[in-house]
Amino acid sequence: MKLAQLGPQGASSSEEHVRLTGKIAELQSEIERLNLKIDGWSDENIDLLQRQSRDAMAAVTTMRQKIDDLIRATGAVDAKIEATSADIKSLDGMHELAKTKELLVEMCGRDGLPYLVLTRTLPVINAEIAKILAGIVKFTVFFEDDPEEQTVSLRMRYGDYKSRPLGLGSGAETFIASLAIRVALLSVSSLPKTDFLIVDEGFGKLDPEHLEALQRMFEYLRTAFKTVFVVSHVDYLKDLVDHSIEITSRDGYAHVEA
Repeated sequence: MKLAQLGPQGASSSEEHVRLTGKIAELQSEIERLNLKIDGWSDENIDLLQRQSRDAMAAVTTMRQKIDDLIRATGAVDAKIEATSADIKSLDGMHELAKTKELLVEMCGRDGLPYLVLTRTLPVINAEIAKILAGIVKFTVFFEDDPEEQTVSLRMRYGDYKSRPLGLGSGAETFIASLAIRVALLSVSSLPKTDFLIVDEGFGKLDPEHLEALQRMFEYLRTAFKTVFVVSHVDYLKDLVDHSIEITSRDGYAHVEA
């Protein structure tokens, strides 16, 4: 806005400079013309011409002063225009940088690149979970994407029945599902993988109906990992593992019995 305002002011100063320069040339021509007539005129006429000449010279001096003022004003306007142009250029650069940062924040936000990568990977993860649970339990677990809300939720389904949130499942269902999801994520990940798995507690939630499913899950884990560590206070798990280590309390100290 400042640049638009300064432009006409500079143009007006240049036009005034040209006009005054032309006026000076006219006055100087008039002075020369009058000087040529001085020799043939009377003293009275000469005095009149001299007064006119002095007035003309005074007018020339005044106009030259105005020209100097206009030159200084024009220089000040040019300096302002240059400074304003630099400010506008700097603001344009800052605006572009702000737009770039805004796009970067949007891209790295919850609804940006991470969400896009996750939704494209969900079919692979769901297929791996289904492969693990097949033959172990009668239900399936899968991640479901909601494009409108841009959210991902965990759901479970028995056969052809309508799916429901995994959080509404029993303790045994959620425990077995969590193991399957954990192993599935390790399987599809491109990060270095460990050859052992630690399962700490969670078995107290199991009911007799799912004990057989848990045994089948352990059999699968044996094929997926070299070693599986199970930490539990449930005694019947001793029949499902290859080796057990008991930790008891003796005289106020923990005692390990291999």
